[in-house]
Amino acid sequence: RYAKSSFGWMQDFIDLNNKLKNQQVDKLTNKKLALLFRKWYKKYLWWQASYYLFVLEPICSKIFSEKLEFYLRRKNRINELDKIKSIITSPESMNAVALEQICVWETAVDIKKHPEQKSELLQKYYQKFLWIPCYDIKDKAYEIEHFKKNIEKLGTLSVDELQKKLKEFQNNFKRNKNNFDELLKNISDKHLVELCKIMHSLVYYKDRRDDKRREAGFVAKKFMNIVAVRLGLTLEEVNYLTPPEVLGALKGRDVSKTEIRNRIPSNYILMSTSKMIDLFTDRQDIKKIIAKQLQDSDQNSSKIIKGIVGSEGCARGKVKIIRHSVSLDKIEAGDVLVAVTTHPEYV
Repeated sequence: RYAKSSFGWMQDFIDLNNKLKNQQVDKLTNKKLALLFRKWYKKYLWWQASYYLFVLEPICSKIFSEKLEFYLRRKNRINELDKIKSIITSPESMNAVALEQICVWETAVDIKKHPEQKSELLQKYYQKFLWIPCYDIKDKAYEIEHFKKNIEKLGTLSVDELQKKLKEFQNNFKRNKNNFDELLKNISDKHLVELCKIMHSLVYYKDRRDDKRREAGFVAKKFMNIVAVRLGLTLEEVNYLTPPEVLGALKGRDVSKTEIRNRIPSNYILMSTSKMIDLFTDRQDIKKIIAKQLQDSDQNSSKIIKGIVGSEGCARGKVKIIRHSVSLDKIEAGDVLVAVTTHPEYV
């Protein structure tokens, strides 16, 4: 029920921004724009509430892992632990990244069959997925060059080879579903079966939430860009203002670009309560807040990283830090990828 509500809130925010795209928002007075921003921000907050899906995941994961390990040890099947976790966390539904992979193969096939339509087919592919990197409103959409490179990489493959890759990729998701269904048949503990279903659902929910987040980040650009222009700022700069600062600026208060520039490259903490939102950029303030929030000294002093292992073994290579998926073109074979998150594009 929570997941259904969350996706409803996200869709409401997306629908509002799509509706605003067809209105002359840039013609509004500052007073009316401020009223619209309040409405927009209220929908935005409900959209943000979907973030709690990520809070639920580690809680459910801990309970599930302990229950699964206890069950397998009791059944003398502990050697199946990694295999079972892999089956449960393998998606059976395609997210936007997977659908883009399908589309690139289909587009490459169509271009080989109809080379005279290459420009039109490429444009269609571009329009369908240009929003994928927009995790946040300030993030830039893909340029058409990204999609051209994807097609060029497949240039040496024949139509039959492309269709074979496409079919294998689609079959992987069908295989994931079959493997999961078979797994449940071999678990006698009903409570564990329910936990398996919950964890498997969370894989889908997290993927879908990411897709909705990116779609929202893309469609919200137009409205926030209008606000930015009205305040004499760029789209990136306006994203570093708190809502009270935006409303104050629309009423005529000065906006310090120096303060904004200080916020962009440095760390900051945004603390929200029922009464107000506080923004902290001073390093000493940040340290004090972190120390207060993380009072468990054992946790702070521990140098051991705990969690579910994605893959075991050792590797050596040139380390490249990627802060956004648009920079993935910098990764070459043999590199060690260090990313800020575990989104599907990085896999």
